[in-house]
Amino acid sequence: MDGEAKRQVEIIAGGMNCSDNFECLTEEFLLSHAVKIRDGVKLPNFATCLREDKIICNNSLIFGYGRYCKCKVRVHMSNKHGK
Repeated sequence: MDGEAKRQVEIIAGGMNCSDNFECLTEEFLLSHAVKIRDGVKLPNFATCLREDKIICNNSLIFGYGRYCKCKVRVHMSNKHGK
């Protein structure tokens, strides 16, 4: 993530509380989930849930057979960097 993108994400995250301490912003997490971020859902207010441990966090939303994320940071990353 370049400097400007990181600043935008930090601004969005600044007004939020995260039960996972913004794990999704670490370089390790971004690298290990890059394909999933790019191949995520194409909904403006949701992203693909990347939690593999099946624990529901405050931002998880189960709908049908899928799990979605409504975290503003993840949604921004998915919409901005997703293909």
